[in-house]
Amino acid sequence: MAPLERTRTTSSSRQRYTPTTRTGSNSNPQFMPDHMFVSFSGTNELRVHNVAFQDTLDVLREHVIPMWPHGVTTHSLAAHSWRVTFARNPWSASGQEGIIAQQMVCELFARLSHQGYQYLTSVNAGSSCGQLIFQDSQADENADFFVANFSSSGRRMTLVKPPRRIGEQIGARLRSAWPHKIAADRSSEQNIYTVELKRNSFGGPELDTNVFAAAALQEINFMGYKLEATVSFSRSSMWGFGGKKELWVFRGSKRSRPESRSGK
Repeated sequence: MAPLERTRTTSSSRQRYTPTTRTGSNSNPQFMPDHMFVSFSGTNELRVHNVAFQDTLDVLREHVIPMWPHGVTTHSLAAHSWRVTFARNPWSASGQEGIIAQQMVCELFARLSHQGYQYLTSVNAGSSCGQLIFQDSQADENADFFVANFSSSGRRMTLVKPPRRIGEQIGARLRSAWPHKIAADRSSEQNIYTVELKRNSFGGPELDTNVFAAAALQEINFMGYKLEATVSFSRSSMWGFGGKKELWVFRGSKRSRPESRSGK
């Protein structure tokens, strides 16, 4: 595979890279993609299209790919596209391996943000699994991410390695906002936090699950983190919300923020 060659631009302090070889589909030798497409295909593939920086690949190879304990079976780089196939199935894993897979998604967002790629939107056009679109922007080394998922019923929310203040306060905040509606909130030694709604006498939740999700988003927002994106996985995945398999990605800053409902 031909490596990507470094070039320096005068319009930015970042170091840009271009492929040393180009395919016939790219007839403009001056074209430099500034939108990167990322998808989690099937149960074991990561696809990255429109790669424009060698250091972007280097960072993902060094910090994201090795997180999966079973390694990869294949990987390929052609022009601006990179494809990695993992051994076993991280995107449908459960238990501890499922937690690792969620952390991989979180780490990918963080590393891309530190590299200067900011999440823009998600699309499904031309991809059965959907694609996350990141735009080349300013690097944010203080960007901090954590992930959460809801059970298929929407009654249980699990936060995976959030900032400790969020994990330790989210249950108490929801209990304060909705007295007698929260069945349990607990944490594990791995910094995993779970909040669950009570059931009524007919087995359903006492509080509407949409209200529960909105209240959780509001409390997390008050603590300095906002919902950045949702990542959809194969339907055989362990994660779900309202019948749709999703992982919720929250973004904040490593710098401390005042926690105030008034914003003052």
